[in-house]
Amino acid sequence: MGLGTTTAADFFEGVAYGNTNNTTAVTAVAAPASGKRRLIRSISIHNADTASATATIRLNDSNSGNNFIIEKQTITSGSTYLLDRVLVLASTTESLQVILAGAITTNHLDYVVVYAEVA
Repeated sequence: MGLGTTTAADFFEGVAYGNTNNTTAVTAVAAPASGKRRLIRSISIHNADTASATATIRLNDSNSGNNFIIEKQTITSGSTYLLDRVLVLASTTESLQVILAGAITTNHLDYVVVYAEVA
């Protein structure tokens, strides 16, 4: 049994950078195109604010209107949280979001998501 061939159109690597927006959900990784999947390798969230902040990483399914909590973490001032496990966005209605539990004092949290899109 052989493996299929992969072309540049079948696979690309990506990285998404952004900032939180208080208690408004921010889409960190958009849904994949039809016939594709997004494999999220890692998510890091850095807190440069003067106070601790609680960040939630969730999968949003716009088709069903449901949000599925993947991780909820309190990040102390000056610290970085790393979620180092593979997550899969397998539908054109699934996206990855970051949301805070409360308002930020000075600096919003930065996030970096490393992912790949495959056919």
